[in-house]
Amino acid sequence: LLTDREKDRQLPAPPRDSIRYSVERRYAVPCLRSPRTLKHARTALQELYVHYGRDLEFAELSEACVVDHLNWLRRKGLALGSVESYRCALLGIIKHATTTGHAERVPAVPSLGADHREPEAFSVDELQCLLGATSRFRPGATYAGVPCCDFWRAFILVGWYTALRLKAVRELRTRDVDLRAGWLTVSGREGRP
Repeated sequence: LLTDREKDRQLPAPPRDSIRYSVERRYAVPCLRSPRTLKHARTALQELYVHYGRDLEFAELSEACVVDHLNWLRRKGLALGSVESYRCALLGIIKHATTTGHAERVPAVPSLGADHREPEAFSVDELQCLLGATSRFRPGATYAGVPCCDFWRAFILVGWYTALRLKAVRELRTRDVDLRAGWLTVSGREGRP
């Protein structure tokens, strides 16, 4: 991934025949692309710029060039799933450029076969041990008036019974809990429940 110094560095204005120029002028039509998609496309192109030290043109993105770039990302330490995500972003940009006549063809770069690991979960014994430890955690201390032991017990149990990711549990707020109905409302991406 980009280092903080690379992120803070302003890239020069892209040349008119570069991929980055095409993305900013043609691909970035707000009604066609979500902000998240555009951010991901821009990040993929920033990585491409950092790798090659300049803006590339569509004609330069051969299969060998894309594979070389993906291998470079792997050598930088990116996970296989992240590199696959960059591959998809680059090929999506090129595919769009073929529909507008700015690129001749999409390079045939096969999927990297990113492995999707099974999520790690506590066993029942581990859960009971963890819950037992909450009663001994910071006795007498509170978080916003809630005893720490009760807070952590609830936090762990909500995560266990809902199978939510830690980030989703951390983002829960009081307004998300309806004790009468027994419902917990979890917002998805972009704030949708």
